[in-house]
Amino acid sequence: MIGFGQTSFKEGWKEGYKKGYCGNKVGCVPPIPPIPPSGIINHTNQSDYQFGYNQGLLEGSKSSKGNSNDLLNNYTKIKQQEIRHSQELEKKYQNEIERNEAIMQENIRQIAEAQAQQRERERIRREKEKIRISKIPLLSEIIEVEVECSEDLSYFSHLVIKTSGWKPQANAKKIVNLLINSNYELISEQKVKKIKKYKAKKHSKKEDYLYLNFIRNNIDEKNRETTVIIKDFENEILYKAYFRNISYMKMLELLL
Repeated sequence: MIGFGQTSFKEGWKEGYKKGYCGNKVGCVPPIPPIPPSGIINHTNQSDYQFGYNQGLLEGSKSSKGNSNDLLNNYTKIKQQEIRHSQELEKKYQNEIERNEAIMQENIRQIAEAQAQQRERERIRREKEKIRISKIPLLSEIIEVEVECSEDLSYFSHLVIKTSGWKPQANAKKIVNLLINSNYELISEQKVKKIKKYKAKKHSKKEDYLYLNFIRNNIDEKNRETTVIIKDFENEILYKAYFRNISYMKMLELLL
């Protein structure tokens, strides 16, 4: 039994327990030592303090190892939970990717199907339009000259082209392509590549300028009527004619 040295034993126990718990760990804060067990008999030649210190040292060391194991177990559990959570998130993310991919593929399929249906509707519409146009009668060709040309047009060096009515830009390009190799320097009120753009202040009132007024209208999908007027710089009409379903070359042969 612990006898008269009980107080010394307790003091040694406390110090030994603290030392055993922390060892040489820097910054370790030992817990409050537990009450030493009763019934321990000092059979050694050590003092009660030293005996208590040694017993506390052993108990503190055991407690520290047990606590370390608990911490390790807790850390392991936390890491396992983190891994499981990460795996769950990854699975959820993968499922989301697969779901989005499925939605995207379905959208692509629906768009492709809608486009195919639209193309088919357009094909049917064009076929019907062809049939409808084929039933439109082609009117006979007409050439009606209102003012015969008596001038020598080779005298003129420039031709100012003005188009109006149905598709003026397209008609200007066709006229330019037809007359590009003629003896005239071509100028167009419509913007056409390779030739000058008409500017009233710069190009008007010149004796060697001709002015072509090309007025084209579509009667229907098959039939076209055109009025061709050629004037000089004094605005005098040198030639005027009405055409129906006549080629560009025939209508402009005076200028070729």
